[in-house]
Amino acid sequence: MDITELSKIGLTPGEIKVYIALVKYGSQSKSPLSSKADISSSKIYEITGKLIKKGLISSFLKNNVTYYNASDPIFLRKYIEEKEKELQEEKEVVNKLLPELTKLKENSEEKISFELQEGWKGTQNAIMGGLEHAPKNSTIYGIGIQFPKTEFINKFHQERLKKNIKLKIILSEPTDKKQNYKNAEIKFLPEISEVGMGIYPDRVLIQALDNPPLNLVMKHPRVVESFKKIYESLWKQAKK
Repeated sequence: MDITELSKIGLTPGEIKVYIALVKYGSQSKSPLSSKADISSSKIYEITGKLIKKGLISSFLKNNVTYYNASDPIFLRKYIEEKEKELQEEKEVVNKLLPELTKLKENSEEKISFELQEGWKGTQNAIMGGLEHAPKNSTIYGIGIQFPKTEFINKFHQERLKKNIKLKIILSEPTDKKQNYKNAEIKFLPEISEVGMGIYPDRVLIQALDNPPLNLVMKHPRVVESFKKIYESLWKQAKK
């Protein structure tokens, strides 16, 4: 019999030695058990305590001496059944908490990240991504260039108006009359940079419409708040 197999059900080497000694030799007090199990006498109380808790052995007093006795081996099956029950309960706890934990993880990852997107497709994804995550009735702040692709930017305005999102934008040149600036406030600042900037509730988008365009998306609460303060300062300087 390979007694080490018992380690597969969670018994330590010391627990296995003590348990097998009691099964083989019957009831034992501390000293004889220590000898037969080849375990230090100082560790017997700790090990037997754990085995009693697992239901694999029991103890009794005889002439004021503590003796230990192995439970019927069938209790090994009961021990496994108890472990299965505990494992099932643990699975239920994990299954219950998993959606919330996943959501917390996603939120944590969403709050802080820095991403560089390239090309016109990346530019459009960056713009629409910020709008998609902006809550209804919130405000988006824009600075700088007007987007040259009128068809796309009109789609942006349509989606913005569906969510009743207000736009405050500072431009360096007159507005493109083809664009839908409903529910928007517009001011002008001729010397404003030709680099575009969008400040959303959860991110800042900086655009350089080079060839190809480059877009830096910064999702960080403190970055967003800092850029809002910069924006408000520029807004005060801009003219209608």
